[in-house]
Amino acid sequence: MNDTTPESDSISAQPHPGYWTETDTVSSKFGSIGHNVRIAKNCTLIGMHNIHIGDFVTIDGPTILCATVGRISIGRNVQIAAGCHLSGLGGIDIGDFCQLSPGVHIYSSDDDTPDALFGRVPKPLSKDDNAPVRIGRYVVIDAYSVVLPGCDIGDGASIKSMTLVATNLAPWTIHAGVPAALVGTRSQRFLTTSDSVSPENSQ
Repeated sequence: MNDTTPESDSISAQPHPGYWTETDTVSSKFGSIGHNVRIAKNCTLIGMHNIHIGDFVTIDGPTILCATVGRISIGRNVQIAAGCHLSGLGGIDIGDFCQLSPGVHIYSSDDDTPDALFGRVPKPLSKDDNAPVRIGRYVVIDAYSVVLPGCDIGDGASIKSMTLVATNLAPWTIHAGVPAALVGTRSQRFLTTSDSVSPENSQ
């Protein structure tokens, strides 16, 4: 876990640094952390005291979690793949059994206001517009999709690759495109299996 990006001419030039677990001393910096957690050491975690992680969570690197203001809460049995970016200024809540594929970006803050001053300026001048993002249980977000501030994604929703989510999504629906459009519905048959996954038998 670091606050800077390692210098490298190519991705292959750096060996994988391995994973932190909840038994490492760094885990005490989190707001809370569960059991059997794995976080890649090349992740960038900012505002760790505002980050809460449940049991059996894996976060691959390089992923960025930023919670200097606001809160990021991750449920149990969640997989966050490499290259994701979670901006928690307005708050991000991710439910149990969710999958974030590589390159997913979730934003809970937006500074694109007509009378804002951009660049590195004092906060009162940048006029951030914060709005929480809630992601329900069993949600799948495929590669390089973007979720914008204020979105509520219902349980079991599936978001296809490179989709832009700017509105709420109903439970068990499938969306794709820019902006996200309804393309189908998702089966709930697997719920019988997933509900039997307890902390004792998770992998």
